[in-house]
Amino acid sequence: MDKRSSAKKGRIVKPSVIPTKKPDSPKKKNNFVLFCIVIFTFSFILYGQSINYGYVLDDDLIYVYNKAVQQGIAGIPEIFTKTNCPLYMMQGSYRPLPMAHLAVEEQFSALTPSVNHFFNVFYYGLLGIILFALLSRLLKNTHRSIPLLITLIFLAHPVHSEVVANIKSRDEIFCFAFLLLSLLLLFKYIEKGKIAALATSVLCFFLGLLSKESGLTFLAIIPLALFYFSNEKIKRISFLTIRSNCSSFFSYKNCGKPRHCFE
Repeated sequence: MDKRSSAKKGRIVKPSVIPTKKPDSPKKKNNFVLFCIVIFTFSFILYGQSINYGYVLDDDLIYVYNKAVQQGIAGIPEIFTKTNCPLYMMQGSYRPLPMAHLAVEEQFSALTPSVNHFFNVFYYGLLGIILFALLSRLLKNTHRSIPLLITLIFLAHPVHSEVVANIKSRDEIFCFAFLLLSLLLLFKYIEKGKIAALATSVLCFFLGLLSKESGLTFLAIIPLALFYFSNEKIKRISFLTIRSNCSSFFSYKNCGKPRHCFE
């Protein structure tokens, strides 16, 4: 027998130690919370004045003259079984989630535009926090001020003014927020392997589709993000995309009946 092999046989091999991720320091966590407060406050500084606005553009068609929404909570079953498209502009679309939220608002504050506008700004601030959390994950090797700066530029971009100031456009805010949250939770699942994170990611993707059908574009964006910002192989990325997001898509396709909401 070879001396080298016998020497290797007698040697005690220590089990390999898997490096664990160091928990964030309290200072780092405090900075994250502080930045989130800054983002949320910045949203209200930018768009707080819109709380005093009335109903504009499509708000009347979507909210004021929508019989299902005007029923309040009692109209939610009808909202989820009929399409939420006003007139010919959005015929065939299915966006029950923002409509259901408006119905709840109608239940407790009938036709009060300031309440509707407040929630638009509120959810826009939450969207900014979700975007910051995702960018912090994607750009984890950079200083945290970089994701913060990108988020503030995103919030302040004038192209978003109509989305925040128009109550009808809450579907855009809901859709983007849920899809970003879905992607963030998918990265968490890859890092920690928690099934709960994957299940919640699927749920968020489904809620994004219930907010606006343009969320289907994330069927392509999510695998691209996983390819560029994770170490997963293409085969596993394809598996995750099919397992999570495609299942949400087929559930969405079979969810609602395209009937007009003014019937």
